[in-house]
Amino acid sequence: MKNIFKCKQGAALATVMIVFAVVAIVGTTMLSTSLGQVNSSVSVQRMTADNTLAESYVDVTTRQIIEAYKALDKAKANLDTLHNNPPSEPDEVDAYNINLSDAYDEYIKAEDFLNNNIIPAGEPRYADVDVEGVGTQRVKIETQGSNQLKVSCTINTSTARARVSSLSAESTVSIPQYELNSTWFTDYSMYAWGDMTIKKLTNDNFDNFGNIAATGTINAPPVPEKKKSSNSAVMDMPILRPEDISFYNTSEYSPYKLGSLTGTQGIEHKNSGYYGAVGSTGTDITWNVNTSNGDVILVLDSLAAKKFKVNVSGDGYFYLYVKENYNGSNFKKTELMTFNNTMQINSSGTDVQTFIIVYNDRLQAYKPAENPKYIPALEIKDIVPSNDPLMDTITFKSGSNVTAHAIFYAPGCNLLIENNIDYIASFYVSNLEIEQGSNLEFTWASVAKTPLASLLKPDGVTGDSTINASTAVDKIYTYNTYSINYDRVWLK
Repeated sequence: MKNIFKCKQGAALATVMIVFAVVAIVGTTMLSTSLGQVNSSVSVQRMTADNTLAESYVDVTTRQIIEAYKALDKAKANLDTLHNNPPSEPDEVDAYNINLSDAYDEYIKAEDFLNNNIIPAGEPRYADVDVEGVGTQRVKIETQGSNQLKVSCTINTSTARARVSSLSAESTVSIPQYELNSTWFTDYSMYAWGDMTIKKLTNDNFDNFGNIAATGTINAPPVPEKKKSSNSAVMDMPILRPEDISFYNTSEYSPYKLGSLTGTQGIEHKNSGYYGAVGSTGTDITWNVNTSNGDVILVLDSLAAKKFKVNVSGDGYFYLYVKENYNGSNFKKTELMTFNNTMQINSSGTDVQTFIIVYNDRLQAYKPAENPKYIPALEIKDIVPSNDPLMDTITFKSGSNVTAHAIFYAPGCNLLIENNIDYIASFYVSNLEIEQGSNLEFTWASVAKTPLASLLKPDGVTGDSTINASTAVDKIYTYNTYSINYDRVWLK
């Protein structure tokens, strides 16, 4: 260096070079620092942008989860409303069942969406979420604790996180569909709680032949199929039990009690009462029943006749009860009614005025704590079995010519018509067999619109039907109630 600085000119040049070197070093250092600051700023901006973008995907996802919860909650609320407001009128049942089915479908749809797309089943669930104008990113959904979901999205090195409630089942609720258990079928002229057999008919005109139905089998080749109803359509018909009619066997009804009901008798309201066993298969009986002063009600233990004729006049009704003499313990097979030759019942007008009601031992023995006035359909096979060897009987013998403008209500009885029935209004029996009908007509008798319906009408029957909850497994809807919180919390 001394040698250099010795040369003035050389020393000056060296000094200049040294200065330039120092400036260059300082400048390079300053430039490097400035570039580092710029790069750091860009990195921060990039991280902020990534985090904001990740938050947008988490925001979209959590909002969708909350909306899915609201859809489930709304569907559950609709089911709750139906559960708390079952149908109270027969004409509400069909609409209620449709609304229930639709509401349940909506609930299952909402619940399935959550379980299949959102709620993790053990392992975290990943969803590809699309944000319009930005693109698609993968979002992670995982459980956090017992009833929380954590939603996160990572873009580059930035992760956004939020927490929402998970589903927490509290209890289950079951809602049944409802069914109409018809007390009276308004369009059936013959009904059997067991089997129905019609072997032979000689007429071909079924215009006035009412529809027939049975809970068992219908073996009726002569009857057009359109007139028959399968057992699946009629299994819901309960058996009505008549009111207590023992009061007719009291002194109140004695003063005007007739000495006999055989032969030809004029009968009016004041002659109502209990008459025990009446007639025999060799006896002719003709009753001229006048209802002008009120309904006529006769109670018998049994009825038998060679020729039996009833002529009803007036505006009232004639009720003939055949109440089996039941000792309260043992069932027995009893011939409750027998008609050997002619059985004819006429009305003064076109409406049915005569009701023949059988109150046999099995109906008398049925004494439940609830609904004592009818036997529910599900209990009939045990209480009044159609295959009972001790089933009571009603017989129209082979010589009978039957024309009866009447309704026969005889559950618990086998009814046999051997020959020559021409016309009758309605039969309701356990088993019905018609051997031959020469000109058979069973016309529709709208029982529900007659006084018989109100006379036997049990408590709780609305209109023509009882409304009962279905017990069929495929008609009961079960759903969960959940504790759902719609809050969302952003996590660091």
